[in-house]
Formats: sequence, C-alpha cells, structure tokens
Amino acid sequence: SEYLSDTVEALLLAHASGLRILERPVTMHQRAGGTASTGFVRSAYHLVRVLLVVLLYPIRSERSRRRGA
Repeated sequence: SEYLSDTVEALLLAHASGLRILERPVTMHQRAGGTASTGFVRSAYHLVRVLLVVLLYPIRSERSRRRGA
C-alpha cells in the first residue's frame, strides 16, 4: 500500500465515474502507545505523492479520454 495516495486516486476515479461519494464522521483517539509507522521524511514523501496524484489527475484523465475517442 502507498498510504494515502491510493485512497485519493480511488476517490478521484469514483468521482470521474459519476459515483456519489459520502463522508462519514469518525471519532479519532490519541495513540495509546507505540510509535508511528512513518516518520517525518516518509510522511513528507507521501504528502508530495498525494499532491502529485491530485495535480496530475486531470492530465492523465484527458489523455485517457483522447485514447478512447
């Protein structure tokens, strides 16, 4: 799994397909113990990756439309 970017891309594809996306509230709690699975550098990497997915998605979807036409 690539952390959050897979989720973001799935949401973009679902939206482009005309699916309805709902938001469900959840209650988050502080970590009871242990350490985070990702450190600062890895978190920054995943953030940049998510931003690239969001920014490049319109370009990728336009290319796909042209190929399909």
